[in-house]
Amino acid sequence: MKKNVFSSVDLPPHLDDRARFALWQDIHVAEIWSVEYAISGYVPFQADIEATAIRPLVLGRMAGTIRHASRKTRNIADDGRDGYLLLVNDGDTRLSGVQAGRDYGIGRGEGALVSASEALE
Repeated sequence: MKKNVFSSVDLPPHLDDRARFALWQDIHVAEIWSVEYAISGYVPFQADIEATAIRPLVLGRMAGTIRHASRKTRNIADDGRDGYLLLVNDGDTRLSGVQAGRDYGIGRGEGALVSASEALE
């Protein structure tokens, strides 16, 4: 079992918001899977993630100021990872998404199972 835990608060303090976000996203791609995130230009970037790989399942907990995430076919091709992610929302904002034509919404403390081998928004 491999557990990844990283936070934007652990990034070098001399980096500006955009640079901290870019580094955080690079760590995410290298350690978990390729996902394209977007942040708000109105609030400082902050994100915490904990992800544990249990064979083809990744159990993830995430909170922060990320406003959009997508995993496109090019992301799937880039990392070649498949399996599933059980995502638990630790944030204060409801997360919503679409995968394989199905809408989902995740409130604080709730979770959703998503596929790493299918595009999602």
